[in-house]
Amino acid sequence: MHAHSKVSHDIHIFPLLSLANSMGRQIFKGILEYVNEHPECRNWRFHPPLNQLSIDQLTLQQFSPVGVISQVPNRSFLQGLDDERIARVNVSSWIKDEFGPTITADNITTGKLAADHFLSRKFQHFAYVGVQGALYSEKRFSGFYEVLDKMGLSKKLYATEIVANTVYLDGAITKELEHWLGSLPMPVAVFAATDGLARRILEFCERTGIRCPDQIAVLGVDNDEFDCAISPVSLSSVALPFQAIGKMAAEKLHSQLELGINEQTREGSVLPPLGIVTRRSTELLAVQDPILSRALECIRVSASRHLTIDSLAQTCGVSRRLLERRFRSVLGCSPNEEILRFKIQKVQFMLAETNLSVTEIAQRLGYQEPKYLHRIFRKFCGSTPLEYRNTFQR
Repeated sequence: MHAHSKVSHDIHIFPLLSLANSMGRQIFKGILEYVNEHPECRNWRFHPPLNQLSIDQLTLQQFSPVGVISQVPNRSFLQGLDDERIARVNVSSWIKDEFGPTITADNITTGKLAADHFLSRKFQHFAYVGVQGALYSEKRFSGFYEVLDKMGLSKKLYATEIVANTVYLDGAITKELEHWLGSLPMPVAVFAATDGLARRILEFCERTGIRCPDQIAVLGVDNDEFDCAISPVSLSSVALPFQAIGKMAAEKLHSQLELGINEQTREGSVLPPLGIVTRRSTELLAVQDPILSRALECIRVSASRHLTIDSLAQTCGVSRRLLERRFRSVLGCSPNEEILRFKIQKVQFMLAETNLSVTEIAQRLGYQEPKYLHRIFRKFCGSTPLEYRNTFQR
């Protein structure tokens, strides 16, 4: 009797998420986090298998869903779910769903972050590779363009789109795109709409002998651990708050189920990106000066050791005074400031991507006292190291 009662009260939810990418996995993690924090949601049952983005009629008839959280690239995947009695929340940045609220990352701000990232690295030529028909791609380009236009650099921005055969970008790199990439003025900063697309661009660079990041610096979006790790050059990426999106989507779905589908529960939300995780693909500054190029490479290789300005000047074969003058005139900072910037960048990466303690990170970067690292990190980043780490673990 009790078992029958339990089954009759099960709430069937269809999470149309792709576990083939970090976005889907993190969104589902956020959904489960919300469910675990709310005992009244423990009877939610998730169907169908989570790696499917479409639903067959048999599955619909078998489970009769009352709620859907969808990450689909177009509305055709939602056929059979447009019943007004089914609560729906959209977490896809491909489309806007008229039947329910949309919870996504702020894609315009994502584009602005990318532009600021490349500008801080002194690039003068820029490129954007988007995905045709994807709303997120249009918005990321809009933010990217807006920042460059304000700096008077929009005429040095080259843009193209790929036609995605599927959500997984099959056949993304065509001969036409390869020719376009090879024709860009170098050094050039390339912003790709997704990590999957950025990885394919880096694979093209490896095949054709284009050096990254010296000739082409590449930045993606999503901070997908698979794409970032297996790229020929480790990929820098804008991290988005997917887990927070999943948790908010579950909260919104819960409200619809409890209060009904009304104007209030239809309101969506846009969450800001978490920040940029810098890896090798955008690590260097774009400078033409051979002395500075050598100095910056030395900083990249030796910053974790006790690198002095005198030893840096000696490596570059110039006087300390000349080196400092070059840094000031071209980069607008001193050699010490650039060493510190690079170290902070490394700290940010290790906080976001590893489980190393702050003490271990400090030791790896040559700081004997973790308190000193704590102080300078807060000064430059506006948060403590642990606060920064927690941002990426939400």
